[in-house]
Amino acid sequence: MPEVTKHIETMFSYSDLATTDLEGAKRFYTGLFEWDSEDVPMGEGGGVYTMFKKNGKTTAAASVQQEQQREAGAPPAWNAYFTVYDLDNRTKEAEQLGGTIHAGPFDVFDAGRMSVIADPNGAFFCLWEPKDNIGAEVMGEPNTLAWTEVMASDLEKAKSFYTDLFGWTPEPFGEDGSYVVYKKDGQYAAGSMLPPGPMPSFWLIYFAVENADDAVAKARELGATIQREPTAIPTVGRFALITDPQGAGFGVLEPEASAG
Repeated sequence: MPEVTKHIETMFSYSDLATTDLEGAKRFYTGLFEWDSEDVPMGEGGGVYTMFKKNGKTTAAASVQQEQQREAGAPPAWNAYFTVYDLDNRTKEAEQLGGTIHAGPFDVFDAGRMSVIADPNGAFFCLWEPKDNIGAEVMGEPNTLAWTEVMASDLEKAKSFYTDLFGWTPEPFGEDGSYVVYKKDGQYAAGSMLPPGPMPSFWLIYFAVENADDAVAKARELGATIQREPTAIPTVGRFALITDPQGAGFGVLEPEASAG
């Protein structure tokens, strides 16, 4: 099992779900990925933060979407987190590079500190400086976080922002090079591409699965909408795009054996 005890700086390390129906989301994701769930109180009047776990190790989390987000018409969504070890300076750098700071830096009890930022295209992401909570404790195996990519309305603007902020190296991928992969010290960090239609820029997360067809069938049985049926990508694997019953989108990825 690829357990994690410390995440590399500026790498994708965690995701949590902001949803309109926490109990419904818990039923869906524990059913789909065979996770256990543990509710952690968030203080007086703060509700709970649900930790999803596989074999006792944290995989992801979920909470009720904030009221101001609902009032603004923001759909339920999975949030992409990137580990940093100097949150204050990274947050300032993000703003200097054209990002918008929507929250933070702020403490999350003893778990860590975070900022919520929109990149120059408007895609939201989170910076996480860990304390007691490192983020995901297991990644890259079936039913855990596997990948994240930003749907960027302006690819060049996204490349400039993330390479400067995170020290990533962009490389074209695919026959036409329309997909960009980012690397950090030779390791794959994230990807980016144009959105599939007229829509705001956003980060999309993927969970690894053993079999994409089985995952899609199970998700559909649990009430999800399938946005894209399992599709093969040479040298990568097979992926599908899914919207959960509450409206949050995510992907599943069945990696090719050679892709690790």
